[in-house]
Amino acid sequence: MKARFYTDLQVRFMVGEDDAYGFALGVNNLFDTKAPGCVTCDINNFDPTVYDLPGRYLYARATVRM
Repeated sequence: MKARFYTDLQVRFMVGEDDAYGFALGVNNLFDTKAPGCVTCDINNFDPTVYDLPGRYLYARATVRM
């Protein structure tokens, strides 16, 4: 089995007095690297106990510190 490299990226910034507000934007599996197939698995040729769900996904987060 050849090696696979997964890339995650996140940008965070804090604003307001005492950095009370935080914002984050990110992407997991930036280059959409495919997980290796599994011939003995029941679920779509994929082993969820070893790898995260396949595919790229984006997310956003906002936090408020009180």
